[in-house]
Order: sequence, then structure tokens, then C-alpha cells
Amino acid sequence: MSKIVIKLVMITIVMQINVFSASTSSNVHNIEQYKSIESDLINSIGIKFMDIPSGSFIMGTSPASLLECPEDDPFSDKDEQKECKDKLLYGMKKNELPAHKVNIHSFFMSATEITQLQYYQVMKINPSYFKTNKLGYDSRYNPVENVSWKDAEKFIKKLNQMEKTSKYRLPSEEEWEYATRATSSTKYFFGNNLKNANEYVHCQSLLVSSKTRSSERRKLQRKLGVDVTLPVAQKKPNKWGLYDTYGNVSEWTDSGYSEDYNSSRTYSKVFRGGSYSSYTFYSAKRARNKSNFKKKYLGFRIIKEK
Repeated sequence: MSKIVIKLVMITIVMQINVFSASTSSNVHNIEQYKSIESDLINSIGIKFMDIPSGSFIMGTSPASLLECPEDDPFSDKDEQKECKDKLLYGMKKNELPAHKVNIHSFFMSATEITQLQYYQVMKINPSYFKTNKLGYDSRYNPVENVSWKDAEKFIKKLNQMEKTSKYRLPSEEEWEYATRATSSTKYFFGNNLKNANEYVHCQSLLVSSKTRSSERRKLQRKLGVDVTLPVAQKKPNKWGLYDTYGNVSEWTDSGYSEDYNSSRTYSKVFRGGSYSSYTFYSAKRARNKSNFKKKYLGFRIIKEK
């Protein structure tokens, strides 16, 4: 091998290392938590997948969760049942109706959102806003963001080509909600209230009130570290081993949007889960935008068909 070729190889290696090298050692997160995840399948670039079983569930805003509200105390003037139902319905929209039964076939789903390193390994670029220079620590295990639905599709197409398969794809929103609920019928997969939500979710709404003045809110967000993404898997997973299905970044699905779930494909694509910057998140919450839309709070996770 010539000296010129060797030099070019070395330059390439250094450039790849520098994409994620931290400029400071002030990292308070366990950025390598991803390595400790026990999964059911690992692919060629290290994406870890969980085996999601077949089953059925009630998709959308389910009356079942409202039935868990307590009966009114006959010796109190407080309308406990109405207060409970109002809290459960807060932020919910008519596009989460009607609640309906969906049957799901088993599949593998990535345990976390696709990371910056995984995206870079396939696409050789890192489009993320929250990179090492902004975070102050190695960003390779932070979720890739600032990607459109079309970008996610390009990643999947190339990954399929790399592994000579056609089994990778984005989840449908039915598959996403089913996997997130993980047999739960409550508003959140961990229950009907936010008492322990911070153990599972990285989201500013848990620590910063939306009623706080905007200038003070931004200062408080920065101080508490909730104005950025976190490395994946810093919080607890759901019952089926999926991390960050709420918060961190919102996640593209393969589904086209319609208000009553009936349209198979439209120009708008659905994304789910809420992000670090959201003020509401729960299993049935839906959002959508055009397929070329991209923002620093928007990423994706993938599934692999069996």
C-alpha cells in the first residue's frame, strides 16, 4: 500500500472519530448505557431489537382508562370522578377517536431511537442539531434528530441494502402504539398519573410549567438540562424493554394521517411519543407533518419484520 493511500485511510479514521469526540469531559450522563441493554436481536451495526409479541389492543383514547376513576365520596362536596376524568382527557383530541380494536402480528422493534452513531454508520452524515459541540459530551448515543420522514426512509433503504434484506421499515402508528402500551390500557404505560413519570420520560413538562413566563422558562430549562436531548436509555424502559417511547425525540411512523384513522396514506405522516420539548405526552397522542419536515425534536426508531 502506498504512503498516499495509508495517509488517506488515517485521515478518514481521524475524521470519523472527530465527528463524535467530546471537547470537554463534563459529562454527567452514562453515554454507554446503550451497551448494557439486553436485547433479543442485534444487527450488523449494533442496533438492538426487542421481540414484540402478537396480540390485540384498543387503539386511541380508551374508555377503559376513564372507568378507573374513583366514585364520588357521598360525604364530600368534591367531584372526584369529574376531576379524575378531566385530568385524563386533558390534551386529548378528537383525532384519538374512535377507540378501536387492532390486531398486531409479532415483530422486532429497536429498543431505542436510532442514535447519531447508527445513522452515521449508514448514511455517513450526522444531521443532528444536538451534537458534541452543543452538548459538551460525546453525542454518538444521543438520538439522531433533525431528520424528515424521507430521511428515515433513505436510512432504512440503505440499511436493507447493506444487509441484503427488505425486512427493515418504520413502524405503523398501530404498531408504535401497541409496542408503547405494552399491554397497558391506561393513559401512560406506567399508569394514569405522572407521579413517577420522571423515571421513564425525559420531557420538560415534568419539571417546567407551561405557565412560567417564556423568558424565565428558557432559563429554567437550561438550568435543569431539559432543553436538549439525552443519550438514549437514560430512563427506565416499558414492560417490553423499549426506552424513550415518550420524550427525548418524537418518532416518525410509516402511517399517513387522517383524523379518524381511516386514511391509508396522505401527504402528512404521523409521528408519535412527544419529545424533550413537549408539554403533553401519552400513548394515544398523535401528531403529523409533511414528509420533508424536519426539526431538532424529531427522530425515529425502526422495526424488523420476522
